[in-house]
Amino acid sequence: MLKFKKLSLEDKTKMEQLCYDVCCPGPENCFNNMFIWQHHYKPEICYFNDQIIMKLTAYKKTAFSYPMGTGELAAVVDALRGLCREKDIPFIMMGHGEDQAEALEKAYPGRFEFMWDRDYSAYVHNVNNLADYPGKSLHSKRNFCNFFEANNSWEFVPITPELIPACMDFMENWLMDNAERLDPSASHELTALTLAFENFSELGMEGGALYADGRMVGFTMGEKCTANCFVCHFEKADGNVKGAYPMTCRELARMVRSKHPTVQFINREEDMGIEALRRSKLSYKPDFMVPQFFARWKDE
Repeated sequence: MLKFKKLSLEDKTKMEQLCYDVCCPGPENCFNNMFIWQHHYKPEICYFNDQIIMKLTAYKKTAFSYPMGTGELAAVVDALRGLCREKDIPFIMMGHGEDQAEALEKAYPGRFEFMWDRDYSAYVHNVNNLADYPGKSLHSKRNFCNFFEANNSWEFVPITPELIPACMDFMENWLMDNAERLDPSASHELTALTLAFENFSELGMEGGALYADGRMVGFTMGEKCTANCFVCHFEKADGNVKGAYPMTCRELARMVRSKHPTVQFINREEDMGIEALRRSKLSYKPDFMVPQFFARWKDE
């Protein structure tokens, strides 16, 4: 029987153990991401046959994550179908990557209708490409960094609990300065960041702040979520300071490369369909993207 409960810090260790060997997990499989965005997705977790299932509810719609763990896929699907019939709600599963979609189709040929969501596909980069901006395709990022370094006395310092108030002040000012162009959902990000900082040590967050001539001009934060992947949850910089954004991104990648030698990839998450954010993320030339799908059980 499926029993869902509200996600809590007590679930962090178990969830991360099951996710550790995944190459680039989707956000629904990353504990910290679900925890800090709990006000938006209302995540609930269920332990079932050595597997973990997440139940997410947003915009009055419910979806269940593709299960993490070693149990039988069909057992989970059948149990979720029964739950959805009992609740009289559509049965929708979500996941990241073609392998998961293929596994569902193989287990239940023709029973699912698949919808691929470009807006929530993750941008994934080789850590060295962000740390060095090599080659012609990234020369503009490299040039921005050269300009920044030549025109500022700068430093990139690790975020510590003592630095959190300054980062929050920067975020609030950034939101005010960019209010006219921001999507209405941007306010949710401040709530997520607040929760991340309130539980900074417990969540194992890592990041850094970029300073130019003694003034903070950017900060970024994320986590090592699997053996070979670091996910960047937040990246903010002063758009009026030339090169601040590429520098903030580069310095995080260099910090990750130095601190976590096993990490090969940095997941810079999705663009949520926001046009300006999509242009920005594409300009960093991702090595590949991890597509998100929704699989809806066809009516019988």
